[in-house]
Amino acid sequence: MDGKKVVFRKVLVDDIGRYKFYVQLVCLVKGIKLSNTQVLVLVNFIMRGYNKFIKEEMVSEGIVKNSSIMANMLSDFRKVGIIEKNGGNEVLSKEFDFEFGKDLNVFQVILKNE
Repeated sequence: MDGKKVVFRKVLVDDIGRYKFYVQLVCLVKGIKLSNTQVLVLVNFIMRGYNKFIKEEMVSEGIVKNSSIMANMLSDFRKVGIIEKNGGNEVLSKEFDFEFGKDLNVFQVILKNE
């Protein structure tokens, strides 16, 4: 890791905590900097799916303040490769398009994708 010190203070065992941990770890490895809100939005996309309905729902739920902020976040995600084009559709990149199963280990997912 090129001399970077990594400290994980707390790992949550609930679903959101596991997804947040995974997202933060992948972003660290890839050198992607995300705000806490961007991590939460990405976790929601991973857990709930990436589509127009979910984008609108996150705005109405108050996860993101308004649709302009959501559009800016999506633009940022595209710039760093979190969202990619697949044919005529946009999809989450392979590192972020997964589902945790009962026996799935976070580190196994990272090793498979690297």
